[in-house]
Amino acid sequence: MRNTKIALAVLALVASTAAMAQASVYGVVDAGVSQVDGGKTSFGGFGSWAGNIMGLNASQDLDNGMKASANFELGYDLGSGNNGANGGVAAGNPFFNRKANASLSGEFGTVTAGLQFTPFVGAAIGGSAITNNQSFYVTSLGLAGSNVSGAGGATANASTGFFIPNAISYSTPSIGGFSAKVLSQVTGSTSNTNDTNDSKYNAYAASYAMGDATINAGYQKRDGTFTAGTAAAPSTNYSSMTVSGSYAMGATTLGAGYISHDVNTSATASTKVNVFYGIVSQKVSDTLIASLGYAQNNATTKASMLNIGLQYNLNSKGTTYLYATGGQGNKTAVGPIYATAGDATSSTKGYAVGLVTGF
Repeated sequence: MRNTKIALAVLALVASTAAMAQASVYGVVDAGVSQVDGGKTSFGGFGSWAGNIMGLNASQDLDNGMKASANFELGYDLGSGNNGANGGVAAGNPFFNRKANASLSGEFGTVTAGLQFTPFVGAAIGGSAITNNQSFYVTSLGLAGSNVSGAGGATANASTGFFIPNAISYSTPSIGGFSAKVLSQVTGSTSNTNDTNDSKYNAYAASYAMGDATINAGYQKRDGTFTAGTAAAPSTNYSSMTVSGSYAMGATTLGAGYISHDVNTSATASTKVNVFYGIVSQKVSDTLIASLGYAQNNATTKASMLNIGLQYNLNSKGTTYLYATGGQGNKTAVGPIYATAGDATSSTKGYAVGLVTGF
């Protein structure tokens, strides 16, 4: 009931300002089924390719070329209709679990405050996001020393904390193809279970685009009182760096990336894990796109995954399409299909098929 009231209040706010501001609703519907290791066929409620999201955007033009904006976004389970983590913060199951922020933009760039996407993950997946296939890039991030594919905030591990609450960020305008972003998390209210008062998170990213080539770099660090990490609640102390890039050659696009993740395993010791990935996307025809991706880390028990994907566009904009994806994960608890579990001691195979439409 509380979440419903919040949603209705936000919708009423957007509607009341529609005459003065531009307001829009957007989203992605990913309906599909998946199967892992010959088990039962399951409905992919959170989506197996692009993910299920819904969002609200509102913006208003101000004087001197400035603009004020607000953005609210949630991930949801298409099978049940419930909202869920789906890459966003999970603690307390907040309604807007991916984004809830306000921003001011102009020639100086953009300042944003609230729950928002960390620039580090954007840089880390830059080389693999040449397709929408999150069954590859989410899992490849999971190989960076973490088997957790969950929440942002103070209890999140490095490569899988996609959305950071209580954050303030600044993005530069694009200058000659170069852009950068810095984000810092401040202390939240004592009632906010997504954060603790003794931790601090900072992230930085830069991108340079020149013609058909793009290169990204990122760094993140969380400092706080050490807590022994578990699969449910990793250590709050870690740092990571990443470099990724992509290059388009006609119908072929290549992408690659490197992530170095250093996480505290005790109050005095840490473990560093590096992950490398590569992906190739091939436009077979005007409607069919094929992709192949591989990722591997250098942990003591090396984990890897192989993924293939097919996207068949049903409209010229590529916003509605059929997909098929299959993968094999080796010695990783992160499953080869998004939101599925793998086997940390052996290999796991899986596939998914479905339909995506955006609006």
